[in-house]
Amino acid sequence: MWQAALDAAAHLPDPSTRSRAHRILGHACARLGLHEQAIEHLDRALDLAVRPRDPAEQGHTHRALAVDWELRGDDRRTLQHARHTLDLYRAFDQPVREAEAQNLVGWLAARLGEYDAARDLCHAALTLYRQHHDPDGEAATLDSLGFIAHRTGDHRQALDHYHQALTLFRTVGYTYEVANTLDNVGHPHAALGHHEQARAVWREALELYWD
Repeated sequence: MWQAALDAAAHLPDPSTRSRAHRILGHACARLGLHEQAIEHLDRALDLAVRPRDPAEQGHTHRALAVDWELRGDDRRTLQHARHTLDLYRAFDQPVREAEAQNLVGWLAARLGEYDAARDLCHAALTLYRQHHDPDGEAATLDSLGFIAHRTGDHRQALDHYHQALTLFRTVGYTYEVANTLDNVGHPHAALGHHEQARAVWREALELYWD
């Protein structure tokens, strides 16, 4: 469908429409593991977004590039595009999108061991999500903060963040994210010697994944 949209957009004068078609087709290719095709479309989307100076479309395209590099397992390239995304979202005053980018940059920074910067970004994201009443983003950010706390040895704080995330994910009905967070909860339990609790949450996560 998006290939058809791109073919149609080629006949239109508006570069933003062509950029959007390339971006979404590139994102679809990334999800299918067609990374070379994804990069080709996403680079073209970015070029089209830069020429008329469309910061929103540039931000969305850097976000899609971040997804592609994350799927390839390259955290540093992912972080590079995530930081561009954050800068661009800040520029056109989209606080919820800014929070999404802050959480993404924080999560990636934590994966690379930059825990202090990661914590600050995720707390800033959490504040924005709460101000704008976005429980999905709030839950995702609490999960990130749980990861940071666990990685820095504060396992009880990690459990607190994870349990808050679980409550929100269950409230909005995101079963897959509930399973992911349950999987995460097991690690601080294990680190604290709570082996029965760790086994219990991992069994629950496994049941949800099977469902």
